[in-house]
Amino acid sequence: MIGQVSRIFPGKGYGFIKTEENDEFFFHMSALRGIDWDKLVELCNNKEGPIVYFKEMKHNRGPRAINVELVPNG
Repeated sequence: MIGQVSRIFPGKGYGFIKTEENDEFFFHMSALRGIDWDKLVELCNNKEGPIVYFKEMKHNRGPRAINVELVPNG
């Protein structure tokens, strides 16, 4: 799947990704691949977050994003 980091909570280590269909996915910093949490926070600071690839995982609290990776030049 593809989406954009829509909200991030730097001190808590999690955020949300929104798809073009307006579906929202929770992600934890441990789900990141190829980028560290601090760099993602920096990219999201005071602007729209980056475009990312991710896989959906079903969870009893709602959909989660795993294997979150930056889209090159996204």
